[in-house]
Amino acid sequence: MLIVEGVRDALFFRRLVPLAERINASVIPIDEIEIPAPVHGGNRGRVLWLAEHIRQHQNLDGRILFFIDADIDRFKVSPAIQSVIYTDLTDLESYVLNECSLSHILYVFGKEPADYLRLKQRLYNMCYPLMRLRVATAISGLTLPIAATLGPSYSRYGRYVVGRDFDKATDIEKFKGACHANARSSTSDRERLEQELQNLAQINLAQEHWYHGKDIAAAISALFRVTYDEAFRTIIAAIDACLATLRKWPELAKVDAFLRA
Repeated sequence: MLIVEGVRDALFFRRLVPLAERINASVIPIDEIEIPAPVHGGNRGRVLWLAEHIRQHQNLDGRILFFIDADIDRFKVSPAIQSVIYTDLTDLESYVLNECSLSHILYVFGKEPADYLRLKQRLYNMCYPLMRLRVATAISGLTLPIAATLGPSYSRYGRYVVGRDFDKATDIEKFKGACHANARSSTSDRERLEQELQNLAQINLAQEHWYHGKDIAAAISALFRVTYDEAFRTIIAAIDACLATLRKWPELAKVDAFLRA
């Protein structure tokens, strides 16, 4: 059995390994499992709670696997649970960062698929500052209202985008200022965040790890002038169109092998 965070994750793995190829394994979203006590951290927290509960109280090694978004755990020291597999990148949507999927997105929006490297760089210019701010906020222990400042479905993200046409970027200083204003951050909090941002700038981590799925959708929305929801649906379709390519990722390959065993 594979237990995942949500319905979309379950659908992804059911398509990655169709039923006929996983006769002895089912894919279950955590919402279908009753958790006896309140758990912090949403569905991700519930998956981790269940994994730890089973590790401590039941001998089910090798029969149950859990899959969750890595989120920002790679930037923090977190206790490992052997049965938990994390996304190779930040989240499931970040798997769109491959030639096949990015070319698919360009084709959908009437652009030249061969420009996928240019699209990837534009997405990096727009997403990296936001992801770095997310990580610095979490590590520093501040409660910067990033999601609230962006608005529902990133409705206010356009206020912080600079540039024209396909040459756009995120004005992170303007966005950071808005977050601080909404949080009424003290001078010491602002200084603490700046120090953490400087520390993160020194981390040697592959470019692919500096994207967040929701930020990718917002960037695609701004680049192609479509709604956030349309951009998000396009990402999911682009991932689904390139499943064979995604199996090369080490963590996805582990889940793939588990479901086929």
